[in-house]
Amino acid sequence: MIEAMEGGFHELNVQVKAWLRGWLLEAGKGIVAEIDAKAKSNGGAEREEGAIGDMYNSIGELLLREAEYTGARDCYIKALAVRTAARGEWDPSIAETHLSLSVVERRVPNYPKAQTHVDAAAAIVQHNAAVAGALDELEHRKVLGAQFSLDTMTAKYDEALASAEEELEITLRHEGPEHMKTVSALSSVGYAKKKLGFYKEARDIYTRAIAICETLGQGQDPSALYLYNSMALLHNHFGQTEDALRYLQRCLSVKEELYGRHSEKTATTHMNIGNVLLESGKFEAALDHFQKGSAIRETIFGPEHSVAALALSNVGLALNCLGRLEEALETHRDSLSRMLAIETADKRTTAAIYNNVGQFIGVMEYLPAFLPSLQQRPNRQLIFLFEQGRTCLILGDTARLSKPTARP
Repeated sequence: MIEAMEGGFHELNVQVKAWLRGWLLEAGKGIVAEIDAKAKSNGGAEREEGAIGDMYNSIGELLLREAEYTGARDCYIKALAVRTAARGEWDPSIAETHLSLSVVERRVPNYPKAQTHVDAAAAIVQHNAAVAGALDELEHRKVLGAQFSLDTMTAKYDEALASAEEELEITLRHEGPEHMKTVSALSSVGYAKKKLGFYKEARDIYTRAIAICETLGQGQDPSALYLYNSMALLHNHFGQTEDALRYLQRCLSVKEELYGRHSEKTATTHMNIGNVLLESGKFEAALDHFQKGSAIRETIFGPEHSVAALALSNVGLALNCLGRLEEALETHRDSLSRMLAIETADKRTTAAIYNNVGQFIGVMEYLPAFLPSLQQRPNRQLIFLFEQGRTCLILGDTARLSKPTARP
């Protein structure tokens, strides 16, 4: 049966893991409900046990992995209260929960609140260092990692680089030069360097990290996948298309083996490959990867999702480059209509779709004979959207990239 299934063993393995995650998630919710009910019935005695706080924290981690941020936040807040009552406000587990809450708030996102939790964790680590007379470097490293993530999300790359370099120093002292935690720390330094424009330094750091992965036989580790993708982006920046594609193809083959051919992670790499091929003028090959990525995302998220709408827009862009304008028009119409139907479409996705439409318009302007074909169609709103997309592209007017109102 396994051999007969499309995708083989790895596809089935991914499906089983997804089922297990779902089962654990529901079981965890049931445990939380049972704990709350017992605590309510006996005046809260159950809540004074540190183990219960640990259970809340574990369920919060599971909810966080499933992107259920409200539920994760609730569990972490309960864990914070129970752990504090049982162990005191300076216990390292309290810092751990604050850092978990910072992740939730970054994802929401609520960056000021995330910073509050990172600061609370840092205060606990520094307090314990003062009491013990020595800094617990491993606890401090966790704070540095959280601060790095927050700084990168708020574009504070100088601060992020400082945190990443300090984290790397600690990691080298404790784990040595050939360890996957060293790879992770190097990746952070490389990312900050890249964002600050130090591309050659970033490339050297990524090369060093990849060499460690290969020495340790960890070429399929998620850290290695991140590095392959990062190296591809850097090579593409330097115009080294073949090297970029080599890393992306490597990333794709590993993702297909680990997660299956129809996972979101695989779709993302298809889209990245398509972008590199498009930039290098290989439009047919780009279209093939965009179509694969679009099909996977539509299957996972459904057609009325911003991720699916953007993927479809890239298909339209490739058709546009191939001169298949009638098909490009239909694809852009479909992508735009989907995006407009999404009440919570984010501005970044909306801007990307308008950018693709703007490029479509660029071709349209050089082919005036095609315009009557567009204008004869009973969709004046679409023409208006094309005009708005072109205006936003030319003026860089991000304030107008919210959901537009059609002309009457």
